[in-house]
Amino acid sequence: YFRGGDEGSPRSAEFEAMMARADAEKRKVEADVGKVREDLYPTYGKSAPGEPAPAVLPPRKKAQPAGVAEKKEHEVIPGEYILSFYGEGDKAAFIKLAAREGVRVLDEMSFCNAVRISVSSGKVLEGLLRDAPAPVSNSPNYRVGDPETLMPRTNDMQGQYLEFGNMALQWLGVRHVNANWGEGVTIAVLDTGVGKSSFLKEDNIVRVNMLADDGKQSGEGWHGTAVAGLIAGSGTEVAGIAPKAKILSIKVLSAEGVGDSFTLAIGINEAIDRGAAVINICLGSRGVSYVVKAAVERACEGAR
Repeated sequence: YFRGGDEGSPRSAEFEAMMARADAEKRKVEADVGKVREDLYPTYGKSAPGEPAPAVLPPRKKAQPAGVAEKKEHEVIPGEYILSFYGEGDKAAFIKLAAREGVRVLDEMSFCNAVRISVSSGKVLEGLLRDAPAPVSNSPNYRVGDPETLMPRTNDMQGQYLEFGNMALQWLGVRHVNANWGEGVTIAVLDTGVGKSSFLKEDNIVRVNMLADDGKQSGEGWHGTAVAGLIAGSGTEVAGIAPKAKILSIKVLSAEGVGDSFTLAIGINEAIDRGAAVINICLGSRGVSYVVKAAVERACEGAR
């Protein structure tokens, strides 16, 4: 977490109180993690005389993959699956067979030779896979969303939140003039889209929409605009950390902050292909998507 605030500033006492609560919460989380670790790995950190303690957690016994029917509805998009194939030929053959069997192919991408499909039931998918080329990887299409969508605030949580206002730089500990920070750097913001705002320079924004153009997803949400403001905002209303940076707005969430893992993977690859030096993803999911993991690994390889 970040420390900031000059001595005697109006927010100093409030800030220190917040940090005290954060420290207490951190200690509680560490204690909880330690208890869970002890329950799962009774021998963790223990070793025979003369042997060094293990540096990492020992591998857990691999569990059998849970059936899609066991996934909770808020975790996955019902009836949607992601499949990857050995090559473009297998993918094309699958798409052709899917059309013949009445299975909807919602999207596809060359990365991972992946397709996103929608089926009416698991039996329909099983029947299709009996005749189609075998996928090398597959998973449900997980829901993704911004923090408010995944974990909405409740009344009893309001006291834990403090607005940055125009003091983000102070809270982040920026003590120097940062007017030229970010110059020559492209930062991709994968979010609800970045809207027009008085604290963002339009000339520094490029917008790309990864969502289907159905007339319902075209608007930008407040979350992506707020994130871009913290990054590249300029002026007295919102001061960003890197005001000279170019913002590559890649819309992967609806204006309401809802999306899916397949579209997120497409957005990450779009950011890479457009030369983004930094990729900002302020969203989450309740499942691990192999295509998102592969896209992040590609981004990390490019950064090395």
